[in-house]
Amino acid sequence: MSSTHQHQTISIEHIIALYNLMTEHGNQTQANKLLDMYRKLKNRETIISFSGHFSAGKSSMINALIGKDILPKSPIPTSANIVKLSSGEGYARVFFRDQQPVEYKEPYHINEIQQFCKTKGTITGLEISTSEPLIPSGTFMMDTPGIDAVDDVDRFITESSLHVVDALFYVMDYNHVQSEVNLLFLQQIQEKNIPFYIIINQVDKHDENEISFTHYKKQIMHTLQQWELHPKQIFYTTLTQPNHMYNQFSHVQTALKNLSFSETETVTMTAITSIIEDHKQYLAEQFEQQFSAQSPLHDRSMEELQKNLKQIEDEQKHIEEKHEQIEHKLQSELNTTLRNAYIMPASLRDKAALFLEGEQTDFKIGLFRSKKKTEEEKDHRLQNFLKELNELVEANIQWKLREKYIGILSEYITGTQLQQDLQQLEVVVTKEMLLQQINRGATFNGSYVLHYTTTVAEKIKSMFKEKSITLFANVQNELEKRSETNMQMLAHDYQLAKQALSDKSLYEKMKSIYQIQLDSIAKQLATPLVTEVMKHEMDKRISETEHIQYHSQTDIPFEDTSERSVQKKESSVTVKSATKTNVRTYEMLPILKKPSRS
Repeated sequence: MSSTHQHQTISIEHIIALYNLMTEHGNQTQANKLLDMYRKLKNRETIISFSGHFSAGKSSMINALIGKDILPKSPIPTSANIVKLSSGEGYARVFFRDQQPVEYKEPYHINEIQQFCKTKGTITGLEISTSEPLIPSGTFMMDTPGIDAVDDVDRFITESSLHVVDALFYVMDYNHVQSEVNLLFLQQIQEKNIPFYIIINQVDKHDENEISFTHYKKQIMHTLQQWELHPKQIFYTTLTQPNHMYNQFSHVQTALKNLSFSETETVTMTAITSIIEDHKQYLAEQFEQQFSAQSPLHDRSMEELQKNLKQIEDEQKHIEEKHEQIEHKLQSELNTTLRNAYIMPASLRDKAALFLEGEQTDFKIGLFRSKKKTEEEKDHRLQNFLKELNELVEANIQWKLREKYIGILSEYITGTQLQQDLQQLEVVVTKEMLLQQINRGATFNGSYVLHYTTTVAEKIKSMFKEKSITLFANVQNELEKRSETNMQMLAHDYQLAKQALSDKSLYEKMKSIYQIQLDSIAKQLATPLVTEVMKHEMDKRISETEHIQYHSQTDIPFEDTSERSVQKKESSVTVKSATKTNVRTYEMLPILKKPSRS
């Protein structure tokens, strides 16, 4: 909390001015809290909250302090909603989630009211005002939902009306004082600067044979010190054994009686300054959210952005040129290598002639022209021709193309599958291919041998061209893929740069508005500017929230079919005839006497 206005006296006018300011800023959550504070100060209300661990006896403790069973005491989560108790007019006011509140005048069915305390989801709160003077005028005792888990703590801190609480009494079970849920709750209450008292109930469970009461209290104090918790007072109570030697119920009554209005007034001021700090945090979060994902180029100048765009254009041009260069170089090396490749020397043509001679229909060999020997000779001639031809192809074309292709590719692309593909470039001449090139109707002579070898050589070069074209296409695809990625990255950077300029302009504008908002809070705290219209609107809002529908007892719809049958209605009794419980053994003390104001 800011120390600037921590000790500043805040008036009704401050609240009205700040309410309008927060409404203008769009923070209706904190504005509504100020509306609650306005009502509280205007009506001079004192609100004492009772909270506690589930089944610690919180509701029974309130009943005992009041002197009448207004709240249920069964060991189930009876206070599913916040219940405010007061004295004055005799009524029960029910606040629904989705409709206007309804008021029922006394006499009403206390059992039905108790069932409302157990109902979840349908109502948001309940106010019970007894016609008997059990609670001083202007004082409200607030029973809150039982706290049973860390989630309950978070929900209560978030959803409850802690900002209007002047003091909080936290009721614990004797055996669960040191639970994390209790300590975590009190830690958060302390952080909100709400004075709190600890009531350790059911002290009749204490067994001196197990642990001395002195040692037990030392353990409690040690735990509180470890958590740095500083309650106003700690009480040990029991409601079942009024005369128990460690019972301090009367001390709780005295503490309530001694609460002065000046103390609660200080708490009210603290709550208002806390609301102001929460609103500042809201404004800061609103401001930060708009720029949480800002471009990393936010602070770059226009000159830098233009230079960046030029670099993008140059890179695009370079990519296009690179495509043309590599395609031209690869194609040039292919043509040069194939043109200069000499794969049909005279010695190989001689082997080709022998092979072709063996493929003539009248070719026979041997004294008796054995068919087997003839076939063996034909195959021998074929293999001799085929073997030397493949060796020459590998040496004069294949290895040269591999070497040249890899050299060119390394200038542009490294570490890709393409390099491995180029190293595997291969054309293997097969027997079938050689046989397919033979013209069976041609006359076997020197001219035909020359024509045949030329045809085979061209076929081989054609096969290298086909495989090379496929590789070239793969190279281009890889380049385009890489280029596309680069272009997308460059385009992304371009958009970031462009957006950065817009963001920067908006950032400076919103920063100025944010500072104006903070300054307006300081100005209203220094000199609140309040008009009659603003006061009227504030009172109108309160009237709207307090608009009550009045119902008679015959209209009362208090039913809970999930927990009790319709027939049990007949067992209900009125407040005026309600039976008092064992708390009647206590002498009731007046509580929360407020000094009169001149």
